[in-house]
Amino acid sequence: MQSSVVALEIDVDQKRAASFAIVGGRPPPWLVTTIVGMGHRPMAVELERHGVTSARADVALLEATAASARRLARLRAWGSPPGPRIILWSSAPVRGLSGGDEAIHRGMADAELHARLHNQLQLGRALRTLTRRCVVDELTDVLNRRGIEEALHQACERGRGRPLSALLLDVDDFKAVNDLAGHAAGDRALREIARSTAGAVRCNDYVGRVGGDEFLVVLPGTTARTASAIARRIRRSLSPLSWGDPRRPLTVTVGEATVQGDMVEPGLLLEAADRDMYTRKRLRVR
Repeated sequence: MQSSVVALEIDVDQKRAASFAIVGGRPPPWLVTTIVGMGHRPMAVELERHGVTSARADVALLEATAASARRLARLRAWGSPPGPRIILWSSAPVRGLSGGDEAIHRGMADAELHARLHNQLQLGRALRTLTRRCVVDELTDVLNRRGIEEALHQACERGRGRPLSALLLDVDDFKAVNDLAGHAAGDRALREIARSTAGAVRCNDYVGRVGGDEFLVVLPGTTARTASAIARRIRRSLSPLSWGDPRRPLTVTVGEATVQGDMVEPGLLLEAADRDMYTRKRLRVR
C-alpha cells in the first residue's frame, strides 16, 4: 500500500457533498491513500465545527477511540435519515467495536479494505436513493410535504432548549399569473423559487414544498433576528426572477416564526408562521 500523504479537501462553505467524509482529527495517510486509490476525493470534517457536513457524505469514517460513542451519537443525529454509513477505523484491530456499520484497520489486505469501503458506499447511495424517492418533491427537487414535516419534527426533538425558526413562503398572485401565463410557466416559476431558496439557506437548514405555491424553510438553532436575515437573503435571491416579463417580477411573501424551549410543538410553530405570512400579505409587507 502506498504511504504518500494526499491532501484532503476541506468543505469550507458546508454546501458540497462527498462520497467519503473523514470525521474529526487528522486521518492517517494509509486511509486517505486507500480512498484516493479507489478514485474518490475524501473530505475532511471536524465534527464539532462542521457536523452537518458529514451528513452530506455517503460514508463517514470515524476513528475508534474512547470518544467514539459520543461522536457516533452526533453523527447519527445529523441530517435526515438514512444519513451516512459509518465506518470505524483504527491502526490495529480493536475488539468489541460497536455502533458503526463497518470496521476497518490498517492490517487488512488491500482487497478486503477496498471491498468493505466499496460495499458501504454502494449501500449508502442505495439507501439515499430510496429515501429520496419518498421525501423529495418531483417538480421542485426540494423536500415534499412529508419530508419537510419530518425534518421539522426532528428539529423540534433535537433542539430542545435552543431556538428554532421557520419561514413560510407564499408566491404572490400565483393563481392569477399562472392562469394568465400558463401552467408550464407556473411550474418553471416554482422550480426557480425552490432552487433560489435552497441556494440562499445554510447546509443544516431544510427547504420543502408544502402546497401548490407554498414553501417551508426549517431553521434549526436559529434566532428570530437570524431568521429575518435569512428571509431577506431569500427575497434578494428571487429579485432577478420574473414571469417571463421584467415588468412582472416573481415575488414571495415570507412569514416568520421563532420558538425556544424544552417543549416545542411543530404545529404551533407552523401556525405562527402562517399567521405572520397572512398578516404581511394583508399589509403588503413581504
